[in-house]
Amino acid sequence: MKRFLKLHKYRNFGMDKEDVLVLNRDLSKDRIGDLVILIGPNNSGKSNVLDALDLKKEKLSERDKTTLSFDSDDLCPKLTFGVSDGAAHLSYELTLSGAKCLAQLPEAKPYQFNYEEALREFESWVAIFRKHIGDDDATAQFLAAARSDQCKTEVEFHSNMNRFLDHERNRCESRRMNYFANTGRQTSTQYDAAVNEIMNSGSKLASFVFGKKKDDELSKANDYMKAKYGISFLPTVIAYTDKSINQSDLETSIDKLDQSPFFQSVFKAIGIEPSFIKNGYSQYQQFHNKASLNKIKREIDRKIGELSNEFNRMYFAEKDEYKFAIDLDANTISFSMARGKDEDPIMIQYQSTGFRWFFDLFFNFLSTSQLNAGDIVVMDEPATHLHPEGQRELRRFLKQFAMRSGITFVIATHMPFLIDPDNYDELRVVSSENNRAHIANLFTAIDENDPDSLKPIKESLTIKQNVLYDYDTEIVWVEGITDYNYLTMFKNLLGIKNIAFLPFQGVGKNDNHERAILKSLISVKFYKRNLLLDGDAAGKAMKEKCKDTAFNNAICLTDIFKDQPNIKEIEDLFSPEDRKKYASLDKESDLFKKSFVSSNMKKFCKLEDFSEMTINNFKKLFDHISD
Repeated sequence: MKRFLKLHKYRNFGMDKEDVLVLNRDLSKDRIGDLVILIGPNNSGKSNVLDALDLKKEKLSERDKTTLSFDSDDLCPKLTFGVSDGAAHLSYELTLSGAKCLAQLPEAKPYQFNYEEALREFESWVAIFRKHIGDDDATAQFLAAARSDQCKTEVEFHSNMNRFLDHERNRCESRRMNYFANTGRQTSTQYDAAVNEIMNSGSKLASFVFGKKKDDELSKANDYMKAKYGISFLPTVIAYTDKSINQSDLETSIDKLDQSPFFQSVFKAIGIEPSFIKNGYSQYQQFHNKASLNKIKREIDRKIGELSNEFNRMYFAEKDEYKFAIDLDANTISFSMARGKDEDPIMIQYQSTGFRWFFDLFFNFLSTSQLNAGDIVVMDEPATHLHPEGQRELRRFLKQFAMRSGITFVIATHMPFLIDPDNYDELRVVSSENNRAHIANLFTAIDENDPDSLKPIKESLTIKQNVLYDYDTEIVWVEGITDYNYLTMFKNLLGIKNIAFLPFQGVGKNDNHERAILKSLISVKFYKRNLLLDGDAAGKAMKEKCKDTAFNNAICLTDIFKDQPNIKEIEDLFSPEDRKKYASLDKESDLFKKSFVSSNMKKFCKLEDFSEMTINNFKKLFDHISD
């Protein structure tokens, strides 16, 4: 199960074979949110990947052709955004000639009419339309007809239902046209909003009724994703750029209102047109009657509270909530903030770097953008001005916000403090050779002959390894990416400090290979370091070679679990019931599947999700390592 983007002969990507960017490893609405970090040397192509995620364009352009070849076959760029979950394969292709969607779906079960079930669903439809459009006598009549004996046959029931839909559509269209005539503004219909809510509910009746009208592939793909995962197939993708808001931006005059991006954003967020403000001020200046400003203020106060609530919800300010206010004086319009139950005034310049960054993000972007679970936000080199702790705080916020909101952030960066050593699986490494770029979705898979898994990260960020780790942190090398995920997960669940794990690609296939791996690992300098090896024959052989080296204290799992000879690999620390529960613990699974599933475990699992046996085994391991 994954959501991905394929790049084929697109600029400097996919010249030899398609490059794939894995975006998400889980598709459900409450688990799809994630943080994806592109790293790579300057001019390697990170920005090209971000450009490729712009799915709203109708076709590719001449700019998207490669400059690395003049062969006609190489001058046909293609981008494919896709979803694959085992049951369905959905793709949206962009080429120079246009866009095309392909939906390979499991064969749908034929619709069978069941009166009781259809009536329950129709009653829920009526409630949804009443919420969006309001009630009238005809709506009640359609509902009464559906409940009558006459509508117990499929033909009569569907006939009544279609008349109801036509009535609601006409009623809504009439209201919309009246609004357009009175205001000069066009709006989307409330009918569409009601139908979308019905479709998102997973209604079988809705799939039959509205699905018959949607024969195009994109609609089929969207319907499948909404019914199964609660999200659209084709996400909204928005590019965000930093725009710092200062204290001086929180005040303006009526004459400069049109030149104030901050107040334009605030009034857009609360649904008040700047012309409404300016007309009120014009009346005040003409008649010198403060009642004109007071009327505007009452309307603002009513709506600014909703904006404060939305800010607190997004920022997760559950204890010290923020409260916003806008004041209107004769010459100035000012925005103010207070915090806590005592509403203590706060100044933006004295807030934490992370808060200021979120404040900028909220008012420049989040409050005015319609984002839903499954949507994607791309950021090119965000927060380059932040100090190291500010970068760490930013990364924590983006990850937390992504997981709670279902949004996927894709950021390109060269800032080392946006990288979390416990979450290297967030990284996608962009490398370039002879100007041809490639994407590695597993940071350990770039050079299988080099056990130093940090090497591509260090080369991408042009740093040394000590930048990523505190001086007091002990680095423990383990035999693979899944071991890294499991051990890091339990380290955090158990609250273990001052230890970090790093994967290498196994102990080797023969004696010479083992010695080369050991030599390479020894060359990666850390103040505190060790090796944790499997308890099989290869692991024990590597431990022997570690004698009288920097890894003289290398540990085999069998050293820790002498009374449990069946524990030879990290997967063996899990109880039989836990191994059955989690697919990545299946030793027969391929590396990519195991790495993705174990990464999801690290992301979502809580301590109570595991059996007492599993927890005790990991506690025993950490007690031994910490000695």
